[in-house]
Amino acid sequence: MKKARIVGILLFFAFGSFGQKKVLFEKFTNAFCGACPDATILIDDIVTNNPDVIWISHHKPIGFMDHPLNNDMSDAIWDDLSVSGVPAGMIDRKLFSNNIISYHSTWNERIQAQLTLDQTMDVSIEEVEYNSDLRQLKFNVNTMALVDGLSGPFR
Repeated sequence: MKKARIVGILLFFAFGSFGQKKVLFEKFTNAFCGACPDATILIDDIVTNNPDVIWISHHKPIGFMDHPLNNDMSDAIWDDLSVSGVPAGMIDRKLFSNNIISYHSTWNERIQAQLTLDQTMDVSIEEVEYNSDLRQLKFNVNTMALVDGLSGPFR
């Protein structure tokens, strides 16, 4: 199921990104977050009503406990941003009020605002390979700026 969802998301990016503004929503969560189920219902409604919103979750281990949804890349983002509470999220990795982290009371408004903007980058995913024995997914991401004057860093 998880593999099918990941491949589906990649195919959506690969074939569905041209010409339509997409909004990336990244949710920060962990196994002991009491408010996260309600936040999940909220973002699920937003994504259901806005098919151009792509939602991923970054799970963080708590203390010594390991969780099957944890991964090194998500841990690095948590650490880089010093995420202090959950549920939290990033919308297009954009600063809002000088903060990249948003909380659930602002998610819908900020996502709607991002959806109205013109597309500035084109993203495609190619050469998708999944090794089920190693549970590894490999792919190439190609990007192209559609407007002049963009400044990075882009990550």
